[in-house]
Amino acid sequence: MQLATRGALERLPDNQREVLVLKYINGLSTEEVGVVIKKSLAATNSLLQRGRQGLREALGPALGLPAAESYGETR
Repeated sequence: MQLATRGALERLPDNQREVLVLKYINGLSTEEVGVVIKKSLAATNSLLQRGRQGLREALGPALGLPAAESYGETR
């Protein structure tokens, strides 16, 4: 599973991957991530949401997760 997660992360756009790594691997708050990437809180939240969506789409079938629409998110 770790390899699948790493592969899914590597396929994300750089900016989405960066915010996910800063938040979930490095443990920064959303506000701290925004400072590091020099974006507003709203822009940071948007990148996090899109990054999580990308991971969900890449890993969901293998994990048996519901489609994105089940989370109230659409593309």
